[in-house]
Amino acid sequence: MKRPLQRRGPKRMGGVVQGLLLIARGRPEGLDCFGATPDAFLAALSPWLAFLLVGLLMIMLREPSAVGFSLILLSLCALLLPPVLSHLMARFWERSAFWLRYATATAWCEWLVIVAYAASLLVVALLLKLGVPAPLAGITFVGLIACYWLWLHWFLAWRGLALGWWRAAILVALVVISTAVLCGLAQLLPPHVGMFAMQGTA
Repeated sequence: MKRPLQRRGPKRMGGVVQGLLLIARGRPEGLDCFGATPDAFLAALSPWLAFLLVGLLMIMLREPSAVGFSLILLSLCALLLPPVLSHLMARFWERSAFWLRYATATAWCEWLVIVAYAASLLVVALLLKLGVPAPLAGITFVGLIACYWLWLHWFLAWRGLALGWWRAAILVALVVISTAVLCGLAQLLPPHVGMFAMQGTA
């Protein structure tokens, strides 16, 4: 398989923003705005790691607890699980040469989900103002976020890893299932299992 040309990643945040705007509109050329180097990937992950570090510091300063620390650890695992899993699948499908750019773009594109979250809130507020029942508006909100997240990650896998549409769908499904399994296992381990036992006897 012919390796793709390794272009230098953007040196300014403007390149990243341009890539996000293009990908948000389903434009595959937006992937070229992201670097394909380990440094570019780490730069994309660094804001999310900073959020986890701030959360850890807040827990330590307010009320240190095993539950709080385990939630931070779970969030870290959930952050790193998709790139690890996608790297394994990229190797399996002989797409390793595309992985770094894909992983970098995916980490940056998680910001688009936050924008979609805000837009969905506006839609729900409009629906409520029009008299739509709150439960239906809530289902609409969750559905909009879920559909956008699934499409975004499918699109990135399809274009970023040069996969067929069905392989891209398999990768997204594996990420969703593995994340759900990770969260489920966390609930069965202390201290969470002790919390559920206390709630059951309350």
